[in-house]
Amino acid sequence: MAAPNRARWLAAVAVALLLVGPSLVVPRSVSAAVPEIVVCPDCGVRTISEALAQAPVGARVIVRAGTYAEQVVIDRPVTLVGEGQPVIQGNGHGTVVTITAPDVTIEGFTVRGSGTDLNREDSGILATTGPVVVANNRVEDALFGIYLKSAHGSVVRDNVVLAKPLPIALRGDGIRIWYSNNTTIERNVARDGRDVILWFSHDGVVRDNQFDRNRYGLHLMYSDRATIERNSLRANAVGLYVMYSREVVVTGNLMNDNHGPSGMGLGIKGSDDVVVEGNRMVSNRIGAQIDESAREMTSSVVIRGNVFAYNGIGIGFLPSAQRNTVTGNDFIDNIEQVGILGGGSLRDITWSEDGRGNYWSDYVGYDADGDGIGDVPYRSQRLFESLIDRNEALRLFQFSPAETAIDFAARAFPEVRPQVKLEDAAPLMRPVMPEGLPPVENGLSAQARVVTGAAGVAVAIGGIVMIGALRRRRAVATAQPAPTVAGAVAAGVPVLAHATNGAVPPAAVAVRGLTKRYGRVAAVDGIDFDVRGGEAIALWGPNGAGKTTILRCLLGIARFEGEVRVAGLDPRRDGRATRRRIGFVPQELPIPGMTVGEFAHFIAGLKGVPPSAALERLEQLGIGDQMAKEVGALSGGMRQRLALGLALIGDPSLLLLDEPTANLDARGRAELLELLRGLKRQGMTMIFSSHRPEDVLMLADRILLIEQGALHGEITPEQFLERLERDARLVLHLAEGEAAAALAALDRLGYQATARGDVVEVVLGGQPKGRVVGALARAGVAIEDFEMERGSWTDAS
Repeated sequence: MAAPNRARWLAAVAVALLLVGPSLVVPRSVSAAVPEIVVCPDCGVRTISEALAQAPVGARVIVRAGTYAEQVVIDRPVTLVGEGQPVIQGNGHGTVVTITAPDVTIEGFTVRGSGTDLNREDSGILATTGPVVVANNRVEDALFGIYLKSAHGSVVRDNVVLAKPLPIALRGDGIRIWYSNNTTIERNVARDGRDVILWFSHDGVVRDNQFDRNRYGLHLMYSDRATIERNSLRANAVGLYVMYSREVVVTGNLMNDNHGPSGMGLGIKGSDDVVVEGNRMVSNRIGAQIDESAREMTSSVVIRGNVFAYNGIGIGFLPSAQRNTVTGNDFIDNIEQVGILGGGSLRDITWSEDGRGNYWSDYVGYDADGDGIGDVPYRSQRLFESLIDRNEALRLFQFSPAETAIDFAARAFPEVRPQVKLEDAAPLMRPVMPEGLPPVENGLSAQARVVTGAAGVAVAIGGIVMIGALRRRRAVATAQPAPTVAGAVAAGVPVLAHATNGAVPPAAVAVRGLTKRYGRVAAVDGIDFDVRGGEAIALWGPNGAGKTTILRCLLGIARFEGEVRVAGLDPRRDGRATRRRIGFVPQELPIPGMTVGEFAHFIAGLKGVPPSAALERLEQLGIGDQMAKEVGALSGGMRQRLALGLALIGDPSLLLLDEPTANLDARGRAELLELLRGLKRQGMTMIFSSHRPEDVLMLADRILLIEQGALHGEITPEQFLERLERDARLVLHLAEGEAAAALAALDRLGYQATARGDVVEVVLGGQPKGRVVGALARAGVAIEDFEMERGSWTDAS
C-alpha cells in the first residue's frame, strides 16, 4: 500500500474508533461487573433504603433474611432480590414499596403492613411507571396487594397476595392494573380481596393464576385484546367478568363454586368479539351470563367447546344479548340448562353450526344413523322454567311439589304449554370434554358450601363429567410430588387442621387379612386394602355383603381377626386414640331426645373439645339456626347434615360413612354430597358404603367390590360407569298389540328384551338406543314413547 493511502486508511480507523468508542478494541470476555450491594441486619448496609440511596443505575441489591421495618421507594432502575424471604414491614400507614422508575425488578420478599385508606389506595407494592417485574413475592395484610399504574409492559409473576382482613366493602384489590398495556399476569395466587382487575389496560395476558374467595375473581373493564387462559377462579361472588371490552379470548379456565348475589362463573356485559372456548363452568349459581353483548352490528360472542355442569343455570341470557353463537358445548345436569333473565325471548342465538350443536344431558332423542348427532332437535320447553324466567321470585319453589304439579299440568294440557325457549337442531349424543383444564379439586373453603344452585342436584347423570375430572386429577397427581403443609401454606392453599406434622398425611388406613366371624359364618373374610391420604374409597356390594361390618371393625367397636391400622394406630389396642382420628356418619342419626345444641355439647364433651368448637362446626354447615330445635324434629336432610357436623368435631383425618344418603330425598342427597365433595377437595380421607351409583361416581377415587364378605376386586369409576352403561335398559311404550312384533325384531338383533303388556324393556349392552329405535321403526313397530334407565349393578361380581 502506498504511503499516502496508508496514512488516509489509518486516519479513517482512528476516526471510527473515536465515534464508536473503545468497545471494539476491548475483548468480549472483559465486561464491567454488575454492581452489587448486600443488605442484612449485621452488614455494613442494614436498611433497604440506605442501599437504594447508594445504588447506581442497573445495580443489584441483595437483601438477606430478616425483617426490615421501613417504607421503600425505588427511584432508579435496579434489581431488588430477597434471599431467604426477607420481610419488608410497613407501619400500617400508606404504601410499603413504591416503584417510580422503569426497568425495576423486585423478587423474593414478603411485603406486609400497608395502610387502610381506600382514597389514597394504600398498597403493598405500587409501580407508577414501567416496565417493571414483580415476581416471587408474598404480599399480605395490604389494602391493595400489587398495583400497577401506567406501568406498560410489566410482568407480575409467581406472587401470593392475601388481603388485609377487613369487611369486604373496605378491602382493596388483590392485583390492580390501571392504564398499563401489554401486562403479563401469570402463576399468581390472590384470595380474600375485592377484585383482581384490569382497567383501561389493553393487550394483557392473564394465565395460570388461582384467584379465590374474592368479590370478582378477575374483572376486565375497558381492556381490549386480553387473553385469559388456564386460570382457576373459585368461590368468588363472580369468577370472571368481562365488561365493555373488545376482542377478548377466554380459554381453558376453570370457574367453579362461585356463589352469592351474582354467583356467575363468567359474566360478559357490553363487550364485542369475545371468544369463550374450552372452559369449564361447574357448580356456580349461573355458569355464564350474557348481557348487552355483542353491542356492535359487526361483532359477535362465540361460546364454543365449554362444559357447563351442575350450575343453577347453565347459561343465562338477558334479552339484550344478540349475535351469540353457542355450539359444541356440554350442558350437563344444570337445574336450568338455559335461562332467560328478566323475561322476554332469546333472539339471534345460533345453537348449531356446520351441522353440530351442543350436548344436552336431558336430551331424550335418538341417533338412528349413528352419526353422533340427534335425529330430532333438542327443545327446551318447561312451563315452570318459563315462569321463573319471567319472575325470579318463583325460584323459591324449585324442587317443591308446586314445580312438579305445574310441569305435569303443562304436559297434560297442551293449551298451557309454554313456547319453546330454544331449539338446537343438531344436538350431540355424547359430551366433548376439553382437556388440560385446572383440576376441580383445588378445594373449597373449610366451610364446605351448601348447594344453592344445581351443584349437587345433578347426581343422576353426572358420571361422565366426573370421570373427565378424575382423569385430569390423576394426571396432575402423578406429575407432581406430594405437597407439604409448609409448601401449601406458602402458596396460600388451605389445608385441613389435622395436617400439622409437616407433611400432608399420606396413608390413612392399612388393612390386612381382616376377618369377622359370627359363629361359623364369616361376615368379612380375609380382606386386604390400603387407603391413601385424601382418597375416597367406596365399598360396593349387595345388602349383607359385609360393608357395614368393615366400617365397624375400622372403628374398633367390633372384634376381628387380622391387622388394621388407622393413621398407624391399631383400633383394638388404641381404640380411643384411633376414634379421635375418625369421624363416623351413620346411615341414620339416632334420636337422643335432645335439642341440636344439647347434642352438639354432649358430643363435644365425649371428644374432649370445647363446646364452642362444636357449635362453630355446625355454623359452618348451615345448622346454626337449628340449635334450639329437637333433633327428632329435623328433616332427614338436616339430620344427616347434623350427623356430618358432629362427625367433624375435633377435626378428624378420616371419615367413615355408612350409606349416608340412603334415607334422603333428591334435594337432601344433593346437598349432603356437595358437602362431602367440598371436604374431599380439602384432602379429607373417606371410606363409604353406598347402594347408589350416583354417590359412587360423585365421590369415589376407587371402588372395592364386596360380596359375601370377600373382596372381589377393585375398579375405577370409569370401569364402574362402563358397567352401568352396559346394563342400561331402554323402556319402550308401544302401541297396543305391538309387543310381540317388537320382541321378535329385537330377538333377531340379539337383544335381551322382556314385555309387560305394551311396555318392552331392552338391555342395551352398551349399544346406542338409536339402533333399537331404528330397528323397530324399520320393522313397522309403532313406538309411542320411550325412556332410559341406567343399570343399577346390584350384582357386584
